[in-house]
Amino acid sequence: MRGYSKKNAGPELSEKWWSDNKDLTVPKTGVGHALKSHEMAKYSGSPNHEEMLKRLEKAQQKAKSAIGKCNKKLSADVISALE
Repeated sequence: MRGYSKKNAGPELSEKWWSDNKDLTVPKTGVGHALKSHEMAKYSGSPNHEEMLKRLEKAQQKAKSAIGKCNKKLSADVISALE
């Protein structure tokens, strides 16, 4: 089982981090897509801070939803990172 097991590594707001660190038991949640959307707004030529905030809030909503979909025992590290 792959999971968020790097003791000193904190979660990052990136699709790559989510893809690399989510547990294989976590169902499809939309977190990765929301993080990618946030990254695209952040790294666009002239980032719109309101748009970045809106997309970050969407990622937070997806993270909260993902916590509810996770198996509490198998995905404890992922849940901790999402919180």
